[in-house]
Amino acid sequence: MSLISQYAQKEQLMKQLQEELQNLEQNENLKKELEFKEQLEMLMSEYEKTSQEVIQIIAPERFASEEPKKKATTRKPRKLKVYKNPHTGEEIATRGGNQRQLKMWKEEHGDEVVEGWLINDDADNQPTPDVTPPVDGNKEETTPEEQKEGEQEEAKQDEGKKGKKQEEKEA
Repeated sequence: MSLISQYAQKEQLMKQLQEELQNLEQNENLKKELEFKEQLEMLMSEYEKTSQEVIQIIAPERFASEEPKKKATTRKPRKLKVYKNPHTGEEIATRGGNQRQLKMWKEEHGDEVVEGWLINDDADNQPTPDVTPPVDGNKEETTPEEQKEGEQEEAKQDEGKKGKKQEEKEA
């Protein structure tokens, strides 16, 4: 398409838009809406109000439904938990269970055993007692030495199970 034809086409579009604009300007409904808008803007400037404030005055239900959403999005921070591995002496401080090393410990030793390694949490900043709850229903408490022996025994059993699974896979 040549430049002359493009120019002629744009000129024709401009004439068409000018005609539509003249028709709109003669429309009584448009005149009333423009007058309303002018008076509203004058009133807003007189009282120093923004359009947002006017909407809030006229339709408060729009804003009432938004406020609870903002309050619901804030969440209380999680408690800091510190775990100490009795085998390695390594400590981990975390606010959630998605910590990589903690996951590895739980896979290796089991969830209940690793939760027994919890040495404190943020709630009262006091260390938890170094006693594990009895598993078999006995009310006797175990000493830390007995706990370590039991954990070592469990680890040996787990290794034995892993070895059996490996042999089954190879066979």
